[in-house]
This record gives sequence, C-alpha cells and structure tokens, in this order.
Amino acid sequence: MVGPWRFNPCANCCCDCECEHCNDGKAPCCFKVTITGMDDASPVDCDECTQLNRTYFLQQTAPSSCIWQCSDFAMPSSYDCDPVAITLTVYKDGSDYKLKIELGADHVWEKNYGATNPVCCEFDEEAISHISSSGDCDNPTADDALVTAVASGDCPCASVEGCTGCVDLLGPDEIEVVISGMANNDCTNCTVLDGTYILPLVSVTGVCCTWRLRTGIDPCPLDPTNCNMFNTDVEVQICKIGADFKITVAIVAATTIGAFDPAAWQLVQDEAYGCLVLEDLSIPPILPIDDCCDHTSATCLITAS
Repeated sequence: MVGPWRFNPCANCCCDCECEHCNDGKAPCCFKVTITGMDDASPVDCDECTQLNRTYFLQQTAPSSCIWQCSDFAMPSSYDCDPVAITLTVYKDGSDYKLKIELGADHVWEKNYGATNPVCCEFDEEAISHISSSGDCDNPTADDALVTAVASGDCPCASVEGCTGCVDLLGPDEIEVVISGMANNDCTNCTVLDGTYILPLVSVTGVCCTWRLRTGIDPCPLDPTNCNMFNTDVEVQICKIGADFKITVAIVAATTIGAFDPAAWQLVQDEAYGCLVLEDLSIPPILPIDDCCDHTSATCLITAS
C-alpha cells in the first residue's frame, strides 16, 4: 500500500524521487498511465471491461522504490466483475532495464530498454507495448499504454479521470458516506441504515461517476412483502446533466417485488464540484418519503477518501 507520506507531495517538478533503475537514479514521484483498447473477452462473463479504458495516476509506493501504484481501482459496475488494480514497475532483468505495467493479474504491458537506464523523468506519452491479456477482459487491438511523468503537486493519487461533474474531471477512487437519523415508517428497524460507508468507484461514463457499496443490511426482516429489503447498496453519483452539476446519494435495495430507493439525498449547483477535496459536504434529502423508511430528518455527509 501507499504510505501516508504520499499526501505530502514533492515540489512541482518531475524528478524529485529516486529509483535505482532509472537514469541517474532519478524518477518522478508520480506517473500518469493511459490505458486504451480494453474490451470484453469471449465468451462474455464481465460486460464492463471498457471501463478499464481511462487515465490512472500512480505514486511511488515508498522512498527510493521502483514501484508506482495507488489506491486507484478500475472497478466495473457489474458484480460479476472483480476489482482491478494497476501497478507500474521499473526493474532490471539480467542486463536489461524494463518497465512493466500490470492491470490486475491478467493484463501486462512492457518495454525493454536494453542495457540503458530509461530516462524516467522525461517520459511524455512513452509507449509501452501490450504483452498479454487473459481472464474476463481482453485487449484485441493490443493498444500501447502511454506513460507520462507528472509533477507530484499535479498528481491526484487515488483519483479517476473522466468525472464530468468534478473540477478538472477528477474524482476520488473512494467516497465516505455518513448517514444519521433514519427513522421508521412501515419498517421497524430503519435505524440500522445509520452508519459510515466507504464506497469504491464502480463506473465512469460520459455523464456520471458512480461509487457503490453492497452493505448486506436488511432493515425490514419481518416484512416478507413490500419492504423486505436485500442486497442493499449505498450509492453516490456525481454527474453533469445539461447545465446542472448533481451529487445524488441513494440507498438502493432489492425486494421481493422489485428494486427501489428507500432513501435519497441530492445537491444541485451550476458549477463543478471539487471532488478530490470533498469534506463533510451535507447533501439534503429528496422528498417524498418512502413507505418503508423516513429520511426527512436524516443527515447525509460525504467526504473524498
């Protein structure tokens, strides 16, 4: 894991860190890696693989390490798809210096620099060749991965690019949601929905970024008909819809008669949100109240994490 020191970024230059396998032992503290060409494998088990196509920001895992990663996951929205993490490594293999990118356990890009140390600090869309893909996803066009050295102060580790509702299109890879004050309606145990939830990113589209967590909470275990909730999720969406920028938080539940939202909160404004610096942002409830639970007085706070 990336240590706490990562939140104290280097100065605004691209060569303030060290890696013995880079030229002169110098390396950027941050790399930007762009992945394209990912698609569903055949037969299709996971149909969300194109969501792996985006830009990732990776920071050095420890001082002098030659490994860059982050708590930055390309996590498809389907529950049939496994979370996928990304790592960049500069290493020496015999007499050859190599750079390798691993997307999950199944997708690899690599470049061999021979006996010459790569000039890591000067990478500007450095093309790294696709080597292999397997598992649920594929890269049929074998697109290169592109690597760029980035100044640490401009490196939003633990972020995702492409969130249209966010400043600079950048959102966090996780959002903390704190819900307090849920009350009963037809359900008799709605207060169990109060709590703190850490939601991972699950999808990026041209309109919204979505974070979601499956909680497993059932606030109505004694009602087998209208309010018997199961597979209860907490979900955050940050979207740009027309001229509006919206943050919507919802409790999404399945029941024996179909899916519904027993509670939802929404904030709308006319400018993008600073998603990477969200801290205890209060989201007001959306009415009307659901028959099962009452969230009229329930507070909902979100924080980028």
